[in-house]
Amino acid sequence: MYILIIYALAVSLIGLISVSFNNTSDYTYATYIVSMLVWMSAAYVVCSVIKAVHGHISFLLICNYLIAVCVGQCVLALMIDFMPSVRAFAIAVMGPQDDVEKMKRLYGFGASLDTAGIRFSVVLVMIAFLLSKFGRYLYKKDIWCYIGAFIVLTVIGNMMARTTLVGVGLSLFYLVYASNVYKGLMRKGIWIDIIGFICLAIPIVIYFYNTNTAIHEYTHFAFEGFFSLFETGEWEVGSNEILKSMYVFPETLKTWIIGDGYFNNPIYTDPYYTGEVYGGYYMGTDVGYLRFIFYFGLIGLTAFSLFIYRAYMTCHNRFPYFRDLFFMVLLINFIVWFKVSTDIFLVFALFLMVDRKEDDAFMERIVLKEQ
Repeated sequence: MYILIIYALAVSLIGLISVSFNNTSDYTYATYIVSMLVWMSAAYVVCSVIKAVHGHISFLLICNYLIAVCVGQCVLALMIDFMPSVRAFAIAVMGPQDDVEKMKRLYGFGASLDTAGIRFSVVLVMIAFLLSKFGRYLYKKDIWCYIGAFIVLTVIGNMMARTTLVGVGLSLFYLVYASNVYKGLMRKGIWIDIIGFICLAIPIVIYFYNTNTAIHEYTHFAFEGFFSLFETGEWEVGSNEILKSMYVFPETLKTWIIGDGYFNNPIYTDPYYTGEVYGGYYMGTDVGYLRFIFYFGLIGLTAFSLFIYRAYMTCHNRFPYFRDLFFMVLLINFIVWFKVSTDIFLVFALFLMVDRKEDDAFMERIVLKEQ
């Protein structure tokens, strides 16, 4: 914990230096140590409650809760969109959701756009990992629950945020990889179950696509690239064209090194800003890597990357059996940065709360149960 705190302090210090040097008032990452400690505290409380309810805390239990929460968000998103009473309750709890509703996008409770997509991606690779590593220990009904959750997150998750496709691609790749490399780890018949669920889901999606206007629009948005490929023979996604215009690089050496001290759009946060006005984000870019560079330069980007990597290594060293999953979570973070800025530390924070000895004892009980 102390090492991670030092890394987070370094990120905050570099952010503070950038803000001070550039004479700005954007303290988004200058106060990152506070965000990091909040995530750690929240993870501690959540894991303490889980342990109080179940009598133990384990890696598998946390994964199950994360899967249940994300699937629940997908169901809630549909309820909010189709049930006015639920929508009114959601708005009463969260406040107006004008931006998301203007874009005609599904949203859950605190889950929308790329923020939701990144979390869904993490949960998708968790499901792939659990099926490949624990498949031989699971009951058939448990396997069906995991596959069902995978289908729900793939379909509805992409309706909420197409960033979910990152998790879909990585999880499918890992399932194939695990099937070929770790022979015997996947329970016989899992691929048949997966194909069966897909064959069951396709006609259901097609039915609602053709009979419900809202589902028609959401489905077309979720799989726009595939529709474009089928209809025109070319892969075209509207957001990708917008993303291309957001690759705007710094023009001065100072910005490359220490940044401009702006992460958010200064016209909304800095009353003394006199520079060029951009729509959306500072410099008109939402690309994660570029937003970090514009905020606190390559120095800050490197420090933040090292912090995330250190969190990954801490989990990797504590739970080597799960290193494949932790690596995929780390990979999701750095892949998504090509599209949007995000912080995936909250996922690592939950696993940092698990006692290694307690988890090892839980794993031994699972193996003995099978034997």
